[in-house]
Amino acid sequence: MNNRQDADLVALYRVQGCLDIYASELSAVDLVFLRGKLDDCVTRLETAAADQAGSQASVRSNALRVNELRQRLLRHHLDPIVEFSRANVTRIAEMQAWQMPADDATETEVLAIADGTVEAAGACREEFVNRGLPPAFVEELQEAIAEFRRAIWDREVSKMVRYGASLGMKYEFPVVWEVVRLMGVLIKREFGGHPQLMGAWQQARLHAPRQETRRLRAPDSVKLLPAGSGPALIAATWGVVAADQDPAEGSTAIAIMPQHQAPPARSERDSLLLRLFRFFGKAA
Repeated sequence: MNNRQDADLVALYRVQGCLDIYASELSAVDLVFLRGKLDDCVTRLETAAADQAGSQASVRSNALRVNELRQRLLRHHLDPIVEFSRANVTRIAEMQAWQMPADDATETEVLAIADGTVEAAGACREEFVNRGLPPAFVEELQEAIAEFRRAIWDREVSKMVRYGASLGMKYEFPVVWEVVRLMGVLIKREFGGHPQLMGAWQQARLHAPRQETRRLRAPDSVKLLPAGSGPALIAATWGVVAADQDPAEGSTAIAIMPQHQAPPARSERDSLLLRLFRFFGKAA
């Protein structure tokens, strides 16, 4: 359940509490049907939230179990059979082409290779047993495959339950808020001039306040730094004042010292000499 859904459910609890606290005042309004719909929706939302939380934990545990059973199937069952069938000392001609699944092989590919290995190894059982494998190695491989397949099934079922619960809450919240809106219409029609009751109802309908995130903001005061020797520029993160400005009383300021001044303009004689040098340079 995300933050918005959690805030919605808490707000619905407040609506139920408001209806219970002001039950005597609201007895003049027929809210029996809508209150029943509200309670039913809240119950379904609570069930969906519990299913979602439980299935989320099941998905994680089943995913770990799938990975564990995959490694066990590969290392303790398939790997010895493939190694014995391809080794020079214990070579079995009928199974020399068999290889281990790639590290990035999908679960379906692993199961397909494992099922094929069961059939091929079963036909050569005596040769494997004579070379040192236990007599029941084929049955052990079949059991490991079945356990691996069952773990995948359990994980996918948990995912399905989680998705169903999430989808149910997605469609249930608009319905229940429509019920609350209709209840507000009836309450406002009857008690529009009752400020205490209407204020309590409006407060109950509000979403739970979210925690305020910390954001950068301008400081309450800034510091005036001493001027250094020579022109310099002191940068500030938030707002600055010129160096020749007097800071306001009770506050300080970050100063910008005068920047490098522009070089003095060339004299007329310097400009004439520069043009002569350029002319002779082009002529050469």
